[in-house]
Amino acid sequence: EYDKLAPGKDAVDSRLVRLAKAMNGSIVTNDFNLNKVASLEGVSVLNINELANCLKTVVLPGEELNVTIVKHGREPGQGVGYLDDGTMVVVENARRKMGETLPVMVQSVMQTQAGKMVFAHISDEDGDEDTGDAEPVDGGDTPRPTPGINGAYVNGNTNGRQNNSESVRAYTGGRTRRPVR
Repeated sequence: EYDKLAPGKDAVDSRLVRLAKAMNGSIVTNDFNLNKVASLEGVSVLNINELANCLKTVVLPGEELNVTIVKHGREPGQGVGYLDDGTMVVVENARRKMGETLPVMVQSVMQTQAGKMVFAHISDEDGDEDTGDAEPVDGGDTPRPTPGINGAYVNGNTNGRQNNSESVRAYTGGRTRRPVR
């Protein structure tokens, strides 16, 4: 019966769009191309990937979470855990805390092609967070920049932007983007 509403030997996507139009229906899909074609034709579309992203936990810098450390990170001292939605959480100084559930303070959140990554540090025992105050280098008087909340560097000139280049480099095997000539 439905074949009569969308006859022909056309591609499956175009037949689905015609059928949805004929029935005044909607399409539910995770196919990017079908989503675009249906939208252009005026058919309402629910993209499963977008729905899943909407349901994921929103994590903000400065927020405290409980994370179970399940494996070692790629950089020395890092431990890795996951949120309930599968988001990876990289925790500084948690390598020796394998199997423990720790209170952590979110420093920054980074969206990658593979998904979202959260960078955090272990919260102090009394619940205070790291202030990110600068520390002298080699006992000298000149403080070195240290990461503070949201990945911004204290005493560094980042204009308040996030700076996760060191952590990102660890997860890309040291590869960075080459400049375009």
